[in-house]
Amino acid sequence: MSWHHTELYKWFRKGQFESINDDIGLFRISNNWSAARNETRAFWMSPELQSVMETFTGEMAQRVTGVLREDGKQIYKVPNPLRSKSSVPRSKQVVDSVIKKTTLNRVQVNCSQLRVLSTALSKELKAYSSPDFWPHQRSRDATYNVKIFNDKLLMLAESSYGGKDTLVHVYIECASGRVYATGLNLQNAPRIVKAFALAGHWNYDIQNCHFSVIDQMVEPLGYQCKAIRSYLARKDQFRKSIASQVDIPVSKAKQCLLAIMYGARMTLSKGCAIPKEIGLEKAQALYAMPEFSDLAAEIKECSKLISDHATKNGKCLPKNAFGKTLQAKATISQILSHQINGVERCALEAAISVCQDDVLLLQHDSLVSRKRLDVKIIEEEIFQKTGYRLSISEIQIQPKFKEFLQNQ
Repeated sequence: MSWHHTELYKWFRKGQFESINDDIGLFRISNNWSAARNETRAFWMSPELQSVMETFTGEMAQRVTGVLREDGKQIYKVPNPLRSKSSVPRSKQVVDSVIKKTTLNRVQVNCSQLRVLSTALSKELKAYSSPDFWPHQRSRDATYNVKIFNDKLLMLAESSYGGKDTLVHVYIECASGRVYATGLNLQNAPRIVKAFALAGHWNYDIQNCHFSVIDQMVEPLGYQCKAIRSYLARKDQFRKSIASQVDIPVSKAKQCLLAIMYGARMTLSKGCAIPKEIGLEKAQALYAMPEFSDLAAEIKECSKLISDHATKNGKCLPKNAFGKTLQAKATISQILSHQINGVERCALEAAISVCQDDVLLLQHDSLVSRKRLDVKIIEEEIFQKTGYRLSISEIQIQPKFKEFLQNQ
């Protein structure tokens, strides 16, 4: 997790956090950071504190956990699954939603599998020769952070608040309609933790959601997306080609493609999204690739077209498919994101309406189900309710611990 420096000032007063830490030594503080490189200062728990936390979580995972508010009072009532991010009353902010009618505030998890993962992570951590041995340090810290997250989930999954083998999830509906889980949750959990917690269940994902939506948005306006359709026709090959030619992992290639989708400029400025993600030299090589530059240019044209034709409400603010409006001073890329997220939310609502009794977890443009679903029925329901033809992929969730270790 991270904290803004203003939060540290609020809690400890300026400079006092470092002074207190010097006295008690809870954290190791990295000296390898730079404001000029847009890097923040990193903190690690000291070996002593790590040992204490391991003991604490090891004991607590065997008990029923009580959940407290910041004022110290215990929480007993499980909240509704959906809230508005705004302080305005929910009835005026949250559009009528299928999510509110579900049991998504109670996510059933496999605690026995989470304990298996905790034991395996502990064994892996003990295999390192020394916590300060540099070649292993980054891997050890990453593995340790995953274990802490896993053990915290175990504590919450056996609480007087949610019940046995249950994680309480509350989703926040943001300005575009997209939903984000709050607090410690499975939506933003490390993949390996999510895989163990939901082992055997089924994940359903809208394939290439953003690119598909853009293509279908501009088609009625008379624009033909040649570059986007070429990408959609050979997505995996396209990403692998970029990764191979630029010498970056496929995951980085995917991040760069999403970056241009959301308005990232093809620039070599260090603070910009793509150079920050892959470095200046590789960014330059990426921009020189015709297939990437053509795709970026087409997305830019589509963004302008979608922005110009965005539905307006009485105050001339862009309104998306989910009925959410945006500030009048929004940029073209913000309007594009707003429009795509509106369609994404409508598609998610349509999918949930088909299988709401089986839905366990929401993830922006995907969901996790207790059982295998009929993909064709979901796709047809999305088309009937949104007008967009979107393809759904399915995969059964399986823990892959060896693969996790190899990627650390």
